[in-house]
Amino acid sequence: MSRWYFYFIALILLAIVYSLGVFSRSIWYDEAITLQSNAAVDYVQPGPGPLAAEQVQRQFDGVRILPQLIDNYIENDVHPPLYFGVANAATWVFGNSLTVMRFVSVALVLASVVLFARLMARFEPPRALAYVLAYGLSFSVATSAHDARGYAMVLLLAVLAWLTAAQPADGAASRPVLWRVVVNGLACGGLLLTHYFAVFIVVPLLGVQVLRGLVTRRFLYWLSPLVAFLVFLPWLPVMLHHMGARPDQMTGFPGLVGWVKEMLAFLPGQVFSATSFEVPNLVQKYGRLACFALIALGGSGVLAAMLRGPRRWDHATIALFVVGVGVGLFLVASVLMDRSFNALRYWTFFTPFVAYLAARGALMLGQGIARAIPVFPALAPLWLLVAGLAAMLNFGFETNRNRGGGFYRSIAAEAAQAGTDQTLIVVDPGVGRGATLAAAFEVAPEQLLYLLPREPGDWAAAAADLAPLLDNRSTVILAFTIDRGSMNTDKTALYGDIVAQLHEQGFARAPILAAAQDGRHYAKWTR
Repeated sequence: MSRWYFYFIALILLAIVYSLGVFSRSIWYDEAITLQSNAAVDYVQPGPGPLAAEQVQRQFDGVRILPQLIDNYIENDVHPPLYFGVANAATWVFGNSLTVMRFVSVALVLASVVLFARLMARFEPPRALAYVLAYGLSFSVATSAHDARGYAMVLLLAVLAWLTAAQPADGAASRPVLWRVVVNGLACGGLLLTHYFAVFIVVPLLGVQVLRGLVTRRFLYWLSPLVAFLVFLPWLPVMLHHMGARPDQMTGFPGLVGWVKEMLAFLPGQVFSATSFEVPNLVQKYGRLACFALIALGGSGVLAAMLRGPRRWDHATIALFVVGVGVGLFLVASVLMDRSFNALRYWTFFTPFVAYLAARGALMLGQGIARAIPVFPALAPLWLLVAGLAAMLNFGFETNRNRGGGFYRSIAAEAAQAGTDQTLIVVDPGVGRGATLAAAFEVAPEQLLYLLPREPGDWAAAAADLAPLLDNRSTVILAFTIDRGSMNTDKTALYGDIVAQLHEQGFARAPILAAAQDGRHYAKWTR
C-alpha cells in the first residue's frame, strides 16, 4: 500500500476529530463578533435594561457584501481582513451561520496539514506520518480548526511560507525558482493581512530569503520581501491607525523572569494542552514542561546539524530560526510596548515550527535510548507524543477549558430546564460586544435578558431596576464577562449589588450544569 493511503486515512481521521469540536463547543465572544461582522446588519449595542434575546439575535441576519465587510474592519475592529473575507465568501454560498464559519476553519487547517505532509514527505520521509500527526493533533491546530477566527488561516499560510522557503541540505548551491519565491512572498504578506502579530514569524521567514540572497548572491530571493510588502501595503495606513487601539489590554511587562515563565508555558502549550477539567493541573504543568524539553532537544539537534554540514536553509534550520528569532522579537515588543500578551492564542503563529521541533526531539530521544538499549524502538517516544496529544483532545459539552467550552449552551439548557418564562438571564456586557452577542446566541428568541450597565458604579441602580422583573420567576442566571476578574476564580463576588438584590428577593445560589467551571463563566440562583 502506498504511504499516501496512510496520509489520506490520517487526514480523514483528523477531519472527524476537528468536526467534533465544530458541533460540541458553544460559541465564544470573538466567534460571535466574526458572525455578526459578516451579517448584513450594522452592530448596535443595546442599552442597559431588559430586552428579548431576539433583539440581539437579529444582528446575525443576512450576509454583508465584501466592501462593507472591509469598511467595517477599518472602522470598527483592530484585525486585518483576509480571513474575514474568505469566511464572507463562504457565507454567500452556504449562509451566515456559526457552523459554516467553523467549517471554513476546518478546511483551512486540513489544507495546512496537507502542506505539512508535503514538507515532511520531502524532508523526513521515513517518519513523515508521525510528524504529520504530531502537528495535526497539536492543541492550537485542533482548536483553531473549530474556531471561527483567523488562526486557522495563519497556520495554513505559515506552513505554506515554510514549505516554499525550505531547500534540501545542499540548497545553498541551488538556483532560486521564481514561483516559489513569489508564493513565499504572497504567503508572508497574507500572514500580515490575517493578524498583525504574525510579524513575529514573517520577519524571520523573510529574513531567511534576504540572508540566502546575500550568501548565494542570487538576489531573486529578495523578491519575497518585496512581494510581501506590496501585498500588505494597501492595508499599512489602516494598521498605523489601529496601533493605538486597546491601550488597556494586557498592560504591564511582567519582567524578564515573569515573561520567561509565561513563555515556558505558552510556547509548548501550542503543542500540548489539557482541554478537560477532569485532567489534573499537574498533567498540564509537567506535560508542557516535558514538551518544552522536547522542543529544546529538537532545536539542539538542528543546531548541531547546522554546525556539522551545509544545512543552511533546510526545513529544520528554518524552524529553529523562526522560533528563535520570533520569540526574541516577541520579547522586544513586550518590553517596548509594556505589554504582557499573556494569552495562549498569541503564540499560535509558532505552532507548525514548535510541533516539528517537539516531534524531532521525541525522535532524537528514542534514537538515543535505542543506541543504549538495542531492543528499544527508536520511534516509540515520537508515537508516545502523538498518543499523548490525542488523549488530551476533548471537545465535550462541558469539558473544554479553552475559550468557549460549553458554558453558553449550559446557560441555554438551564433556561430551557427551568422554563423560558421562569428564567431571567442577567448579562454583564463588559466593554465589548462579544459577551452580549454570545449570551443571546444560544437561548430561545423569547428569552428575557437584562443587560447590566458597563460601569460597575451603576450596578446598584440596576439591582433596584431588576426587582420587579423577578416577580413570578424561579431562576436567575448571571452570565459573566471575560473583561472582569480572573477566569480562574469564582467571579460572583464582583457583582455584590446584584447578588444582594437576589438574596433580598428570596433567591439562593444553586449548583450549575457546568460544575467544573463553577463561577468562571456564570452562576445560578433559584427560589
